[in-house]
Amino acid sequence: QEHYGIVPDLVTFGKILGGGFPIGAIAGKKEYVEQFAPNGSIYQAGTFSGNPMSINGGIAAFKVLDDEFYRNLHDKGEYLRNGMSNILEDLKLDFQINGVESMTQVYFTENEVYDYETAKLSDTKGFLKYFHTLLENGVFIAPSQFECCFLSGKHSKEDIDKTLEAMEIALKNL
Repeated sequence: QEHYGIVPDLVTFGKILGGGFPIGAIAGKKEYVEQFAPNGSIYQAGTFSGNPMSINGGIAAFKVLDDEFYRNLHDKGEYLRNGMSNILEDLKLDFQINGVESMTQVYFTENEVYDYETAKLSDTKGFLKYFHTLLENGVFIAPSQFECCFLSGKHSKEDIDKTLEAMEIALKNL
């Protein structure tokens, strides 16, 4: 939301809020949140409401997920996308790289990819070969170009460099 300058009336949060534990939350502007029971007429309940493990997971996550953490994720995503772009340009392959922050995906096409229909026009068979070659070289990504690849706080520059080396091998085999 911050990245795109969005200030929602209501927002929902999932697992990230609990550091991976089952949890969810609804937050928003006071005028809307007050509509939920017990003050308002909108009933809301959840299986893990108030679960102490989930709450403690959330407290631990909030101690880690600060501005610096997200700046580092952003930098890692930029580093990966720039490396991918350099390899693809050197190999003179048609491609589009979509991504924001720590999410990335490559499409083998010269056309802009901005939705499912345009993604379907890219070389899906080439992507499958790319995926399997990456796997053979020790790098696992989502097996479909219709999914994103995600970096985490645990990925190091060395991990990303290894990924780029495997990508170069895979792309040379297309």
